[in-house]
Amino acid sequence: MLGAQAVEALNELGRENIIFFKADVKSSKEMDAVMTFAVEQYGGLDICVNSAACWSYYPTLELTDEEWRYTIDTVLTGTFNTCRSAAKMMQQLGNGGKIVPIGSAASTNAEPPLGILNHYAAAKAGVMGFARSFAREVKPYGINVNMVLPGAMNTIGANMLNVRGAENEETRAKMAHINMPMSETPDDVARVIFMLCTKVADFMYGASIPVDGGAHINISGNSH
Repeated sequence: MLGAQAVEALNELGRENIIFFKADVKSSKEMDAVMTFAVEQYGGLDICVNSAACWSYYPTLELTDEEWRYTIDTVLTGTFNTCRSAAKMMQQLGNGGKIVPIGSAASTNAEPPLGILNHYAAAKAGVMGFARSFAREVKPYGINVNMVLPGAMNTIGANMLNVRGAENEETRAKMAHINMPMSETPDDVARVIFMLCTKVADFMYGASIPVDGGAHINISGNSH
């Protein structure tokens, strides 16, 4: 389980009092429970980074209704549930805070592999639209909402998700010809997220920052 692995890795780095709380982002009640737990455990809620996601490789003409709904429910509804629960708690506490939804370069690019991530791109585009509007709504409460748009990543979590649909021969052929920047470490994205959670971002609202090695300006190959 990635959450438990993350806690173990952080403990090895000397970080203390880190707790993994398992919850389903598709459930608004469970997201409310997460925020309540955070306040009870740590005495407040200053930051919420909602990065839960899923994706699969299916052409739209072969995509099932079930796969579409699962992607939208996890990526878009999950972001809505998490942002709303966090902002409600931050408003109640009265201390403001930082909310960072994780978007995707797929929301703005016709991202390779072409034609087999359309459902994921649609969900992430919805996340961007929601986050930008939501940033206006919660600004009066001292809450900054800003997004990061990661590109392709060769990380443990990404590799665990890169499964469904990849067994298709045509899909594998498309993926074999991808030539786009590939991040080899989550630190590339984490550093930008960290910045958005600090006072550096106090005058930022509704920003969407690409962290994709230049893929959004058509740079190809690995940027590292």
